[in-house]
Amino acid sequence: AEHWTKTHKQTCAGSPPEPKEKVIPEGEACIVGFLAANVENESAAAAFSRSLSSLGAQEEPLHTLCVSWYAASPDLSTRVRSALRDFEAPQNPLKVACREADHWARPFEHVQAMLSVLPSDVPATSWVKVLDAGELWSPRHAAVLLPALRRAAPDLRVVAVGCVAHAAWTQGSGDEEAAAAPQSAEEVGSLLSSGQ
Repeated sequence: AEHWTKTHKQTCAGSPPEPKEKVIPEGEACIVGFLAANVENESAAAAFSRSLSSLGAQEEPLHTLCVSWYAASPDLSTRVRSALRDFEAPQNPLKVACREADHWARPFEHVQAMLSVLPSDVPATSWVKVLDAGELWSPRHAAVLLPALRRAAPDLRVVAVGCVAHAAWTQGSGDEEAAAAPQSAEEVGSLLSSGQ
């Protein structure tokens, strides 16, 4: 019995056991978007509308969207409200909670305002993603982000997840850049797919 080596055991007992595939535990996760906007001109109002559209075009919908915004004039305020109404209509079951600021607000002031209107039924498994008013997401943004959030969820030490890469439009300058920049989630998706 002394010569019963590890190799002999494997030979006599059959082949070594198949290695077990490492199972990465996953938890529940959903995304709550926080969109902060200081709309000071027509260009900013158009960027706000495009940003909303890209959020609504997600393959994996957000759970909730909170919006805090300030408009510099009554006309801009009307335009923002109209964009929000147009966005909310087809966004079932996405919950949308909004708050208009009465003055230009810093990002942390917008976040405080959004926390005050955050629906009480948002699950504890939610992850908050803060967006700038002109930010556009590709249609796959949430779908790519959610698996990482689900893998991070079981580890109570993880309180934030960051992206190691971020695509930004860098071509052109001034008015030329604004005219050539992607204007929709679909255009962002196409540019990313083509490697631009």
